Amino acid sequence: AIALAAWTAAEACGLYADELLECLAALFDAGAPIATVDCAWTLLAAIAAGRLGDTGTLTASVRDRLIGGQAPTGLFPHHLPATHSGRLRAHIGCFADQVYSIQGLARLWTAAGDAPALAAAEACAAAICRLQGPQGQWWWHYDTRTGSVVEGYPVYSVHQHAMAPMALLDLREAGGTD
Repeated sequence: AIALAAWTAAEACGLYADELLECLAALFDAGAPIATVDCAWTLLAAIAAGRLGDTGTLTASVRDRLIGGQAPTGLFPHHLPATHSGRLRAHIGCFADQVYSIQGLARLWTAAGDAPALAAAEACAAAICRLQGPQGQWWWHYDTRTGSVVEGYPVYSVHQHAMAPMALLDLREAGGTD
């Protein structure tokens, strides 16, 4: 919620939400496990706010956590780090983990020319496109170890009509693969 509020403040209102960004920085400085979607939203907030003030340290911290958690298959787990104790199914990532990571990393390339960020976004996009269903379905859960689908969903309209296009269009606009 903090990341979404900071992102919205910057993106929609042109406001640098310093208290929210400081809270996010403290969360990342603590090094505690974090949901991948929350990490990606924090990256998006830091990039958007970076046009209004200094978010360099937060951006670098979040970027490193996100890229560092990406599996060799190109997919992202549901929590970062995926290997922290007590997490069953730590190797599973959902569709939102993939698309918001693609979007954030693509926007980082656009904002800062971060080549590893663009490569990570490309790898994830290639993985989800390769795994797309025969009727164009975007699946629900992925095994980051094997790069396979764990749970399909016949057609989940928000995946089809909003989330996938959002991420893949941001990647294309960043100069990534169409």
